[in-house]
Amino acid sequence: LLLVVAIGSPIALVRIKNERNLARAAEKRTQQQLYTALLEQARATVRSGELGQRVRTLDAVWRAAAITNSPELRREAMAAMALPDLRFERELTTGPEILRDLPTVTHFVAGLGTGGTLTGVGRRLHEQDGEIKVIAAEPELGEMVYGLRSLDEGFIPPIFDESVLDRKFLVSSSDSLRATRELTEKEGIFAGISSGAVVSVAQRIAAEIEHGDIVCLLPDGGWKYLSTEAWTAELERAEKSVSETLWW
Repeated sequence: LLLVVAIGSPIALVRIKNERNLARAAEKRTQQQLYTALLEQARATVRSGELGQRVRTLDAVWRAAAITNSPELRREAMAAMALPDLRFERELTTGPEILRDLPTVTHFVAGLGTGGTLTGVGRRLHEQDGEIKVIAAEPELGEMVYGLRSLDEGFIPPIFDESVLDRKFLVSSSDSLRATRELTEKEGIFAGISSGAVVSVAQRIAAEIEHGDIVCLLPDGGWKYLSTEAWTAELERAEKSVSETLWW
């Protein structure tokens, strides 16, 4: 009996392991099938859907990419987010919204990610007033600021029109984190670290000019960074935690 158990147990364990692997593979295939269907829907919606529907669908695509945690699917999500129509979405909605709510805007600051917001909003603002400055917050080369990218890395997003920019400011992950914490502590705004990068650049612009109205676009929420101790730890410890985090 003992011999049977000794011989039989490894076989049973192998069978259980194989069954688990098959279950995981089936789950992954299901995820990919669902994601592919969503991506196809998103591409069709972006080209022909209503403006609000476009944004909601693209947001769902981005969230699905985060859940699957697959490099291939993340690239697909970035491609969907960078579809040319997205910049026209920003040109037709966000730009007019800024001009309606703050007609005296003199500077617009946004993070450099896919480039859709800077391109779309920048075109609309320049169309209204060529003196409005469109400014990008760009990470320093080698710095990890989640959601933003450095053009010096060699990849230029296909949606991005650099001619729209009046200036670019380089920003570090430390400066981004400090500004993010200040937003929460002083203003009660629970924004993410790329939002901190935008605010950090806006503060530098404000220090340069005598008067003006600066609009900052804060693209992400703080909930994505809760595991990094960005707000709960001492600043130096928080900076280390954020810098060591591998963002998807």
